[in-house]
Amino acid sequence: MELFIKKYFGDNIVECIAFVSLLLITLTASIIFVVIINKIINKLDSKKFIYTLVEDILKEPVLLCIVVILTWYIKKLLPLAPQTQVLTGKILLILSLFCISWLIVRFIKIIPEYIAESFQKDGKISLKLLIFSKLFRVMIWIIAIIVAFKTMNYETNTIFTGLSIILGILIALISVFGISIAMAATDC
Repeated sequence: MELFIKKYFGDNIVECIAFVSLLLITLTASIIFVVIINKIINKLDSKKFIYTLVEDILKEPVLLCIVVILTWYIKKLLPLAPQTQVLTGKILLILSLFCISWLIVRFIKIIPEYIAESFQKDGKISLKLLIFSKLFRVMIWIIAIIVAFKTMNYETNTIFTGLSIILGILIALISVFGISIAMAATDC
């Protein structure tokens, strides 16, 4: 344990305790911020599209964004050991990447639901929207995972190959699902 502390935190354990306590304060402040924003949105007319959209997007991803930004600022304030600076820098970069991906995925997940409500008469359009949004969300997560591996200096050629095979299987399954729905619709 002493080797771990000396390697990543230097000789001063007080800086480590300060870092962890500032992280806890950051987490608490971001939770309070999100609760206040949700209360403000709930007091407004919650039946409008924009308010429900903001409320759905703001819940968890913005909380993580605030924590990542404030942690990055705390990391710059505290004079930690060089190994710790590199380690926390990579961790925060990966967290910010996943945070941005999560925001995009949440936004893409919410929009087709509201568009599909206006096209309820035409089931083909709403089904196409939902399938397209699911494929787009999967692609965003795949890109985020590949960039995270590239950040950690892993070789991504084999990952590209494996993910392209998985993506091909997903497309084949979706087309088989579409054919089965079409065949079931003609039997009725």
